[in-house]
Amino acid sequence: YVWDADLGFRGFTADLSVKIDGGPAMPIKVRVSPTLEVEIEAPDPTTKAYVHEEMSQFVTHRQPRKPFDTWYGPDRAKFKLGKDLPEGREIFIEGDSMGSNYVIADKQVRQLGRNIGRMDFTITNRKYIPAEDGRYIATVYDAVYYMVGTKQEVGKEWVTDTYVKQGNYWVPKGRIHKIAMKGRPSLIELEVTKLEYLK
Repeated sequence: YVWDADLGFRGFTADLSVKIDGGPAMPIKVRVSPTLEVEIEAPDPTTKAYVHEEMSQFVTHRQPRKPFDTWYGPDRAKFKLGKDLPEGREIFIEGDSMGSNYVIADKQVRQLGRNIGRMDFTITNRKYIPAEDGRYIATVYDAVYYMVGTKQEVGKEWVTDTYVKQGNYWVPKGRIHKIAMKGRPSLIELEVTKLEYLK
C-alpha cells in the first residue's frame, strides 16, 4: 500500500507523543511535505534524530513506486525462482544493487532480504491489515542484521505499527519499536495525537 498521488496526497502535519526507553512523554511536531520530505521539531537533537528515523520509515514504506520496468525492465534485473518454503516461495533478484530476495505467499511479501553496505538484513512480516483496493500494510514485523556474507548476528528489531484511515489514506497512528543494537535505545514508543493534511 502506498500514498498514491492521483488520490490527492498533499502531505501532512502531525503532533506526536514520544517516549524513549520508558522516559517521560515528549511532544514532537512533524511535517511531511507533498514530496514526502520529513521535518521534525523536538526538544533536543538526539530525540529529533530518532523521531526523524521512525517517521522516515513510515514515509519510505508508503512512497509511490516507480514503474516496474524502471527497476526490473529488460537489461536491468532478472527474477530467479528459489525453493518452496513453509513460509512461501523464494524469489531472487539478479542484477539488483542490494541483492534483494523475497519470500512470497498469497500475493504478500512474507520476507525480504537485502544488503546495506557492511550488513545483510532479513525482515519478516508477521501481521497485516488490508486496504480497500486489495493491497495491504504490514503492521507487525521484525528485522535481523548480520555481518555481510555471514550469519553472524549483530542486531535485531521488533516493530508493531498501527494505522488509521483518514480521508483517502491510511496514515500512521502509533509505533512500538523494540531494538537490540549497539548504540541505540532499546525502546521507542510513538503515538500520533493529531494529524492534518496540508492545504
